[in-house]
Amino acid sequence: MNPPWTEGELEFDFSSAKVADKLDAAAKPLKSADFWVLCSSQSWLIEVKDPDETPPQYHAGQVLGILKEIKNDHFLREHVLPKLYGSYAHLCETGKEPRGIVHYCVVIGLTTLTAADRSMLANRAQRIIDRIGPKVRYSRHWPVVEVHNLASWNSAHPDMAVTRNP
Repeated sequence: MNPPWTEGELEFDFSSAKVADKLDAAAKPLKSADFWVLCSSQSWLIEVKDPDETPPQYHAGQVLGILKEIKNDHFLREHVLPKLYGSYAHLCETGKEPRGIVHYCVVIGLTTLTAADRSMLANRAQRIIDRIGPKVRYSRHWPVVEVHNLASWNSAHPDMAVTRNP
């Protein structure tokens, strides 16, 4: 049984996983997702961005900044794709190459993030991944990209629920 894992003010419950590991510091100098979670037949790479945790005086600017980055593909080029590829490189180097169905989930702690923006970001990332990889050598599966805010994550994956710590 794994203890809950935190990233900033967000706490994930990975108790249903076989293995969970925090990658973001382990994969230096590469960029990597925050968590790697292994379930029975699925691997999860989870990247967390939480602009809602910023202090009130900077909150509005942080929210506008990340929304602008999402719409102009800066977020995709600087965070989403480099962290996916860095995570794969680190996991392969350490003998933990993802197997089975691979989910690459970006959880953005932003209540104002619309379903359309989440879908647009996921579709753009998926098109690139489908074109150039990575494809796991031992699997028939390409990584499946999901983009969530906290509510959509908890709705889609209640077994790995996320809560905000005060």
